[in-house]
Amino acid sequence: MAHCLANTPALSAQIALLLTRQLSTRSTFLARAGTPDSSGPALKFFDVKVCDAVERRHDLQFASPFSKALFQAPMRQGGAGFVPGGDPLSVAAAFASAMAVTMRFIPKTPLSSIPTGLLTELPSFINLSICLQVLHTAHKFDEKFLPRQVVYFVAIFKKASPKDTAHIQGKITKLLQDAYHTALKEQSSPAQQAVLNSRQHPFASAWMRAIPVSSEFKLSDQTVRFGLSLATSSLLPNLPATCHCDSELTPEHLISCKNAHDKLLRHNLVVSSFVSFAAHHGVPSKQEPRCDYDDCKNAQRPDAVFFLPQDAVEVDVSITSPVCPSNMLATVKAGGSALLKRESVKNVKYREKARLRGNSFRPLVFETHGRPGADVRAFLRMLTSLPGSSLSMPVSDCMMQLQLQLLRGNSRMASSCIMRARYHRARGQDARYLDLGE
Repeated sequence: MAHCLANTPALSAQIALLLTRQLSTRSTFLARAGTPDSSGPALKFFDVKVCDAVERRHDLQFASPFSKALFQAPMRQGGAGFVPGGDPLSVAAAFASAMAVTMRFIPKTPLSSIPTGLLTELPSFINLSICLQVLHTAHKFDEKFLPRQVVYFVAIFKKASPKDTAHIQGKITKLLQDAYHTALKEQSSPAQQAVLNSRQHPFASAWMRAIPVSSEFKLSDQTVRFGLSLATSSLLPNLPATCHCDSELTPEHLISCKNAHDKLLRHNLVVSSFVSFAAHHGVPSKQEPRCDYDDCKNAQRPDAVFFLPQDAVEVDVSITSPVCPSNMLATVKAGGSALLKRESVKNVKYREKARLRGNSFRPLVFETHGRPGADVRAFLRMLTSLPGSSLSMPVSDCMMQLQLQLLRGNSRMASSCIMRARYHRARGQDARYLDLGE
């Protein structure tokens, strides 16, 4: 099925990515139903085929261990969400969880007459013992939550209620994923640590959940391809080695190059979304309002003014890269540092001027990986909570549209940067004819 999706051009890349990820999560049923020896190899083969299908469909290669780790990381950690089901830990967690759920039914079966010591010698319990050893070797679980010994495992879960065993596989998997993410961060380079920290928030991979039910939620194939490249830190094929500014051409540099074109386009896409939200909720606004001479001279003119019933709010939209050289070390220490730094700069630049005009000011700042500032969410809540609006949009829908606009802007900026890099390389080779590529 995954290969069918990869080889069906009628499906957009966005829908193909959604369906492939949904199919990849269904494999856990096999791991819960079969023994580790029987289900493990099949699930591992399935994981490889899913990865191959995604690579083929989007013309990408998750070649490096770091890219593969991001591809298989859960979306809550900023990964692509293709969590493997065939690695030993996943198989062990699935089988142990299935056994935990079934323990409470033992008193209703002939197994209830078998002593616990003999019960643990049955093949299923031998496999359970192996799985528990694998899990406890990888992570130090609380013995009350997941006992290491089969005897204690049976004793605890025979008395457990359905509520006690609900979502137990998800809880085990989450602990394992968090431990792996911490280990990955410790052995990564500073640039990779910055990527991991900048993507560890709910909105980094939010665009992958967008269902294209309307034009606002649809993404072009090129945008989806670049979004997946950025999410997995995988290089697009056939790129020049260096940018036209002589920096290394990486996915991060493509959306943070100071000399790149279409940076203003990305900014304007986000501004236009805020203006559109305000108009939908009946709030008049004015973009690029005329200010006094000193404000224009010092580039202190806000991007827009929104005339809310209780207040006039001036805003300035800004997008900052948390992985660029000037922000990398701060992001390694704490994710969101680049965003707080830019918010502070905008407040110093605009807030006092807005106060003198009798207005309030909010910096609407995003990081390139999607992390929004606190003022973004506060401003959206102000718009959506206005009284008398029967067509109010949920904040979640507004935020999703902003994430999609940011991704579209990133993709356009990356395309422009790649085109200039190819042109720069061709000029260096004294090419007569120039192929800028797609």
